[in-house]
Amino acid sequence: GKFRTPYILCFNNAENVENTVFTVYPNPAANVDEITINFMEDVTEATLFVENELGLTVDVVKLSGKSAKVRFDLPSGLYILRVVIDGNIYYNKLIVK
Repeated sequence: GKFRTPYILCFNNAENVENTVFTVYPNPAANVDEITINFMEDVTEATLFVENELGLTVDVVKLSGKSAKVRFDLPSGLYILRVVIDGNIYYNKLIVK
């Protein structure tokens, strides 16, 4: 089922969530039904959590390799992509138009 993360990510600081571990393309995403997550190096196993502006997890996807396509059907808005790799958490934001 759905679960809440035990912390709140402040969207006022969303510009600080970019990382060098993965990138998202296209971003902003408009008129597309999939995005591509590119990792800087091969990843054996990663979990992607897509969170909306309320902090609710709207999708969870298992990823691996250096690049992964993720299909989605999200309403317009700002989303935080939280990727967990070996217990480490990395963030990026995704704008859906």
